[in-house]
Amino acid sequence: MDRRKTELKPSTVAGYSQILSARIIPDWGTRRIASIRSSEVQAWVSAMPISGKTAREQHAILAQILDLAVDDRLITTNPARGISLPRRNPPVKV
Repeated sequence: MDRRKTELKPSTVAGYSQILSARIIPDWGTRRIASIRSSEVQAWVSAMPISGKTAREQHAILAQILDLAVDDRLITTNPARGISLPRRNPPVKV
């Protein structure tokens, strides 16, 4: 996804807003960006009691935020990149 994209569908914005308010801000909102470590992001993802797809979505939003911090030179590398993510759930066959 292009980090500079400004036109998102309302449903996408609503989904991002829900994830931000429910997971990202409560878990990371009080942290200084430069203090976040890859090991902490890995532990956060690994402890998620949710589907692989949902965990990947939540991780992606955190990673995009941290990508912008890299672009703004607030941090040199993104601690959310390069960690192990859960597998996507296999499609349900009907």
